[in-house]
Amino acid sequence: MDPNIAHTDATALPPPIVIDCQAAELDELLGKEWLITNRIGAYASGTVVACNTRRYHGLLAAATSPPVGRVMALANVMERLTFGGRSYELGMNEFADTFSPYGLTHLASFANGVIPSFNYRCGQGTLTKELLLAESANALAIRYTYNGPAAMLHLRPLVALRDFHHTRSAARRNRMTFHNAAGSIVVHDRASVECDLHLASLEATFLPDGQWWYGFRYRADADRGYDDTEDLYTPGEFLWQLEDGDMCQFVAGLNEPGLIFFDSVLARRHERQVRLAESVGADADLSTRRLAVATDAFVVQREYAGRPPMTTILAGYHWFADWGRDAFIALPGLLLETGRFDQARQVFQTFCDWVADGLIPNRFDDRTAAAHYNSIDAPLWMCLAAERYVTATGDEATFTDLLLPVMHNILTAMHDGTRFDIRADSDCLLTGGDENTQLTWMDAKSGNIPVTPRHGKAVEINALWYCALRHGRSMSTRRRRTC
Repeated sequence: MDPNIAHTDATALPPPIVIDCQAAELDELLGKEWLITNRIGAYASGTVVACNTRRYHGLLAAATSPPVGRVMALANVMERLTFGGRSYELGMNEFADTFSPYGLTHLASFANGVIPSFNYRCGQGTLTKELLLAESANALAIRYTYNGPAAMLHLRPLVALRDFHHTRSAARRNRMTFHNAAGSIVVHDRASVECDLHLASLEATFLPDGQWWYGFRYRADADRGYDDTEDLYTPGEFLWQLEDGDMCQFVAGLNEPGLIFFDSVLARRHERQVRLAESVGADADLSTRRLAVATDAFVVQREYAGRPPMTTILAGYHWFADWGRDAFIALPGLLLETGRFDQARQVFQTFCDWVADGLIPNRFDDRTAAAHYNSIDAPLWMCLAAERYVTATGDEATFTDLLLPVMHNILTAMHDGTRFDIRADSDCLLTGGDENTQLTWMDAKSGNIPVTPRHGKAVEINALWYCALRHGRSMSTRRRRTC
């Protein structure tokens, strides 16, 4: 538990969102998605019926260079419960013209609370599946709780082990295989990625049975015009013998065995969400508390070689990393309104360390530590967020030592002229770019051609420019008064 926490009130935490899966149409359920994240940018995500509908869905999307370098390691698991001479298929996949298996038959409800849980009803037996990510490692735990007559639980992992933007095909060159090492089943593909996926359970028996499963269909990717099929590999089955009231746990870890003490990690996650719910005030309504809790997903750590990690803000899931524009638009709501001032200060430090010619990174690369600077508004949003930070915290040291010098650097460089022909014109309005650049928030390109050309004097950019200049003058005056 965080030593700085004096007291929390668990009643502030919003109740779980519960979906009756037997009372809704399949297409509606396939359109409802869940997401859990951790501190380093790894995530797990899927639909409420455990059927993946996009390439970005999976149970372990690991961050190999936190918070980026994402590898879709474990795509899904297929569970089967057997007892009393009957077999209950709980997994669910979509193929070209069918679903197989069709686990929705047995899925009573889905609950999205501190962690997601799936609740299955199988004759006289019930099975609850809970998913949890390690706080600061690329590892996932699945915990099953069973009630009913003696049964066998079969679990078959479906492994992707690929860049999370791509799909896996058995027809392409690969060497997917597995071996047993120190109690883990280690799956690897040396022809594709330099990563191993460790799969284990202390309570289970593993039956090796390496197979390719072909032609998974991702309907959301089809709707977006993307390649919508994938082949996945499975090394075999994990088996548990369960009695009434038993629990068992399956873990997956990238490049090392996943070590997760489920109850301890869950307690820390619960405590953090309670604090966030409390941060918006005792009188906050349910929607406001839910939003406060949801902010946790976007606040992660960026790792650096030879120095401690620093907090940053992800622009969105499933595919965005930390973008300067999005980070500083979001910072006041994510971190100032929820009282996380130290993390806000770290976000400023993260981007201030990368200031170049008066610009801050538009985004960091998905696969490397490289920064891309093609944004005219990101540095202006940072100036506005800096003023909000100082007003909220009264942090004069950070203001004087970090924020004011960087703001001066930004405003001077943008006024005098910097990259992409960004400069103040003779009428003092900010101009920048040309027909080949996309510097504003409307930054889509088709090939090398901007979809919405915005070069020149964009109206909202000049509104930001005016506000940033006013804040810069106000903060400079404030510094003179406090010196």
